[in-house]
Amino acid sequence: MSNYHQQIQTQSSRNNPRPTLKSILNKPVGELTTTNLNSLCNSCRHIRRGSSFNSLRVLERILLELDQRAYNCTPEKGATPFLKRIHVFSMLTALSNDVRMWKKKQLGNDKHKRMKTRRDEKIGVRDIQRLEQVVTILSQLRHGSGLITPGCYTKDVPSFATMIAAEASRWETSGAAVDAALLFLDMVEKEEERSGDCGDEWDPRLVGAVLGALARAGRAEEAQSLLGR
Repeated sequence: MSNYHQQIQTQSSRNNPRPTLKSILNKPVGELTTTNLNSLCNSCRHIRRGSSFNSLRVLERILLELDQRAYNCTPEKGATPFLKRIHVFSMLTALSNDVRMWKKKQLGNDKHKRMKTRRDEKIGVRDIQRLEQVVTILSQLRHGSGLITPGCYTKDVPSFATMIAAEASRWETSGAAVDAALLFLDMVEKEEERSGDCGDEWDPRLVGAVLGALARAGRAEEAQSLLGR
């Protein structure tokens, strides 16, 4: 390539800079391009340790955009879905790994007990609301929207979310995380009923996590009610 053409390309790049993740996230719902959406989806696969709740904003933004598209128009037949299973479960796995890491630090030796993790004061109501919105929209879009692949929402999604919310209640102090854990557990039950995969008992890990969250919040009556279901 000649120096002249290289200069033209450089000038063009300067005049039309590639949008950053932040600039894409700040665009109003309904204004993302296909390239914008693909950029956001790709970023869901690369989440730094300890930053999962910040990265959850990306998945929420993708789903808000797709929900808007599903509402405004009929999906084209044969169109390639934007969001794939790997994007969703990369995010859920990162969230799960982070809350386990923070829990381990909290329950560790005396040195760790004296240390406050950076998330102690940063897991708030908005983080939990964002998780609820992600799971809810995934559940809605799986019904023939054509915008997400079928594997994006299975029973595993609310199961992951139940554990994440229950453990997040260690740091989120308003009670929103406990409420979310109960909501997600109900979604797991509904998904089992829908698929005909109802057993005599719930997954003890999920129930145990929610019971622990209720106990920490002092919500004994709800814990008793859960045990009686």
